[in-house]
Amino acid sequence: MHADEAGVGPWMVDPETLTLLRLDKAMRALDEDNPDLALVEAEELLAARPSHPEALGIVGRAALQLGDAAMARAALERLQGAGEVDAVTSLLLSQARFGTADLEGAVEAARAATDDQPDMAAGWFQQALALDRLAQPGPAALAWQRAAALDPERFQLPVQVDDDLWVACLNTALAALPDAVRPFYSEVPIVWGHYPAVADLLAEAPPLSPLLDAMYRGTPPMDPEDRLQQLPERVTLFRGNLVLPSGDPAALAHRIHAALVHEAHDWLGLVPSGDESE
Repeated sequence: MHADEAGVGPWMVDPETLTLLRLDKAMRALDEDNPDLALVEAEELLAARPSHPEALGIVGRAALQLGDAAMARAALERLQGAGEVDAVTSLLLSQARFGTADLEGAVEAARAATDDQPDMAAGWFQQALALDRLAQPGPAALAWQRAAALDPERFQLPVQVDDDLWVACLNTALAALPDAVRPFYSEVPIVWGHYPAVADLLAEAPPLSPLLDAMYRGTPPMDPEDRLQQLPERVTLFRGNLVLPSGDPAALAHRIHAALVHEAHDWLGLVPSGDESE
């Protein structure tokens, strides 16, 4: 006997039981660091029940883990619109809005989280990230201090790195560049910035993350063969992002190296190798 997913005849499974089974499978997938499976199960449930609150929450969490802030934001804002909001949901929404370069919206959601749960260190941290990028250093510093006081292991205060150390880390990173991208940086200037401009992040669809370590200026030619002849104006390294969470020189040099290689690969249309230092 054949049956559809909900079952027929003696093997029938009622819809509510099927819903609970899907939710359980999706939650276990999240707990086991398998966001892809969680997303599949939640989307199957939403196909039948588009406003199911638990499924929307799972989509939000899974999409954030997969780096898809736009999908997470869409799901979590639907959840918010249905009035299904608690401190954790507000925090996730703040992270999703931040990931889509909506800094004001990120602050609003993070404040909702800490209003509901004042000891939520991650909520204060989200406020600090967004407020700093909104050029509000005083409120950002206060939020950083609250986050660090509540959870000093996860949310350390930003450190100051002097110019000489930045230059030394950059030189270390350049010395380790793979041969495939050395010609790129023999022609393309590298400059320092603090944070990427929101307008530049929003110029892409979906928007780029405010936590980018580097960004090239320009648009690659459509034909990959032209990309070594028509190069970007510059590549900017963003110190404010690179220094998080650590100002350790070895970590900074590694981050700078990875960022430079990524930007060159993206412009040139190269596939990253397993070891980008070779």
